[in-house]
Amino acid sequence: HLTALCFIYFVINNLVLEAYHKVQFYLRRLYNMSKSLDGHYQRLFEILEFILHFESENLFALKNLFKSNRRKVKKQKQTQSIFYKQLLHFLEQYSETEESQKRQLVLEFSKDLKQYEKDGTYKLSSELILHDWISALINGRSYGQELKGRKKSASSHQKKPSKETIYFPSHPTNILMQNSH
Repeated sequence: HLTALCFIYFVINNLVLEAYHKVQFYLRRLYNMSKSLDGHYQRLFEILEFILHFESENLFALKNLFKSNRRKVKKQKQTQSIFYKQLLHFLEQYSETEESQKRQLVLEFSKDLKQYEKDGTYKLSSELILHDWISALINGRSYGQELKGRKKSASSHQKKPSKETIYFPSHPTNILMQNSH
């Protein structure tokens, strides 16, 4: 779990820095180790991949990812997270929505998230990235802009972050304590 958590933070950091080739590199490492982790991690990796394609504006890869995940969800009806299914539906809607209506769609989706608090995929993704990314969508900014802006306003008296600055999600994670057995 510790190695996976480190790679997840590398993915998040490189999303912020918009180093998408590095995000892909670490996602591949995560997918390679996913068989030894529970299904919630696998779905988190898929969520991270969706975020990557949204952030990099790679619409071709995004459409292919939607297709393959729709097939996967149909095959695994009993084992899928309800939150994950709803998130996929939301992401697909979001990708097809007019720019002027996207903010309202995100607000509608985000107001219903409390109902998934017991869902393992929701817990894991919200601990690490989901809420920050949704905030970015609501604010019409990239994930990187959202976290950099938050960091800048919180520490406006400090020097400008260097390219090597590591960004962490706003929600502290106690994920290691929850999942280490």
